[in-house]
Amino acid sequence: MTTPGFPNPGQSTPGQPTPGWGDAAAGARPTPGWGDAAAGLSAAPGAGAQPGWNDAAAGYSGFAPGAPSTARATATFVLGLIGLIGGIVFGWGFAASIIALALAPGALRADPAGHARARRGRTLAVAGLIATALWAGYSLLRIIELVLG
Repeated sequence: MTTPGFPNPGQSTPGQPTPGWGDAAAGARPTPGWGDAAAGLSAAPGAGAQPGWNDAAAGYSGFAPGAPSTARATATFVLGLIGLIGGIVFGWGFAASIIALALAPGALRADPAGHARARRGRTLAVAGLIATALWAGYSLLRIIELVLG
């Protein structure tokens, strides 16, 4: 049974080799792709290799080891947001805001892709500290009023 537009398995389309499980046994050149480096397969650049999933020429870089991570920038943003919400709603956003401010310099140095997120997290953390300080001041005034009152 054939599906229009799709070749049957094992049949080649004009001008294209047929990919399949038996290519190496049939003498076909391996195409770089998923996990080929671990399997010992490689193709020299410019040797006519077809682009595969991990081929940089195809525009896909994959999950390369040592790739920069934006996890610290994300943590800075999330903790800054928690600090702000905690400072406004409950008056206890101090700890999350301080941790976010401590993570921010490392996040700004780590990866340029996370700079905007780290800056927003730092801004939210400062706003959370201000909100917490306002809550503390209000609470202190209420306590003084109750004691003297």
